Amino acid sequence: MFKNIDEKEFNIISKNIRLSNINIAKIISKKLNVSQDLVQYVIEFYTMKFISFIKRFEINGVSDLNKLDITLDEIVSKPSNSCDLDFFFNTIIQNPNYLKNNKIFTRNKKLHPINNLIRYYKFIFFFKFGIYKNKNIFSFTDIDNFFKKFLKIDKNIAEFRCFEWIPFQFKFIDKLNLSNLSNIKFCDDNIINTFIKKYYFKFLPNTIIQSLRFSKKLKKLEFKSINTCSQLYNDFFNVVLFSQVSKKLECRVGQHGIDYGLKKNLKHYYKTKEEKNNSIKFYSWWKKKPNDGEYINGRYFGRLFSTEAKQSNKILFVMPLPPFDSLLDNPENYKKFKKNLINISMSKSKFRMYLKLHHNYFDFDGDKNFIEVLRQNEVTIVEDLKINDEFIAEFNTVVYGYLSTGFFESLLSGIRTKCIDIYEESNDWKSNKLTDQLKKKNLISNNLPNDLDSFDEIYNSKDINKILSEYININN
Repeated sequence: MFKNIDEKEFNIISKNIRLSNINIAKIISKKLNVSQDLVQYVIEFYTMKFISFIKRFEINGVSDLNKLDITLDEIVSKPSNSCDLDFFFNTIIQNPNYLKNNKIFTRNKKLHPINNLIRYYKFIFFFKFGIYKNKNIFSFTDIDNFFKKFLKIDKNIAEFRCFEWIPFQFKFIDKLNLSNLSNIKFCDDNIINTFIKKYYFKFLPNTIIQSLRFSKKLKKLEFKSINTCSQLYNDFFNVVLFSQVSKKLECRVGQHGIDYGLKKNLKHYYKTKEEKNNSIKFYSWWKKKPNDGEYINGRYFGRLFSTEAKQSNKILFVMPLPPFDSLLDNPENYKKFKKNLINISMSKSKFRMYLKLHHNYFDFDGDKNFIEVLRQNEVTIVEDLKINDEFIAEFNTVVYGYLSTGFFESLLSGIRTKCIDIYEESNDWKSNKLTDQLKKKNLISNNLPNDLDSFDEIYNSKDINKILSEYININN
């Protein structure tokens, strides 16, 4: 059974995450002889995911926590990198037996270990002979091309891709071989302390350890600038970024996704680690944060379509990710959303129904069967195409299953847009005037209607732009 937590409990958990991260970093720093500040920066995402995963089981009850303890003890696998953490922890919930026979867990089967070995030595070769000297270094995510254009960078780019530039995915486990941890107190929570001592280092991703070892080779590098869009998951790039920040190099980080300043989750509820670092110039989309009204002089640099809403007979649904946040995402809401989509697909309508899978889609709790049922109900499944100007212009309405970047970009474009906020991310503990205003316009709701024809209603894009312009500098 999933139980919601209140703001007070959330704040206590967040405090223990910060304390744990500091004390864990001290141990790793001493063992690897690297900067403690560097370690804290690189392991922060894993620490947050590990503790929130443990706390979810504790909140659900002692019996669940005891079962988790037994399961974790039996697992021999560990995640390859921080990109795979959500998938790894969800596999523990869905199919723990799979992890008892694998040394390295990775969800991306396209990354062959031999190719990664070649990529690694190619990278070392480029470093040694100064190929990357005096270049702008750039890390790509799905919106970074717009950030690059925003920064007016078009030459001397050394690229690191979040899922491709992970040069350490070898089929062996890199261990720290730590001594007895029994006398160490990581935080004020006894259960968190116990699980950290038993399992934190056991499941510490390979690329975190190997990237930290590699950090010593980066000290002699010289770059013009380092630029990324909030790369929380790329362990290697985080090491490169932090190692160069200490040289007072120009490091510019742009907001990734719309959730910064908007959602109630552990990743963005407090200031991001890039925003907290005074050596990094952080670019936010928001000129005023929706959750607390703080003015931050942000500038929107994402996609800005010029598409006009069409009177077509097509409606596109954009599938949300499965419930990845173990602490805050209710898995029952995801199941309900899928059930409602099936019901809608069976109803008679003047509209044709399309479903766009999330770009990080994977089979979760029978999703393949769910998609097959939709196909049988004559729903067109869009698997590979990215949402762009030409693609989105085909539809009368676009319905997003979560508060995504695409939802706000579609609103900015003038396209008829809705959001079914299945994880209730818009229900922040603090006042969120932006989402409140969009709810009043019926653009954000928590449940799907009973039929497709319900989406055909009056839509005023000028009115919506007026709301958005209070928070985003739309014309910059």
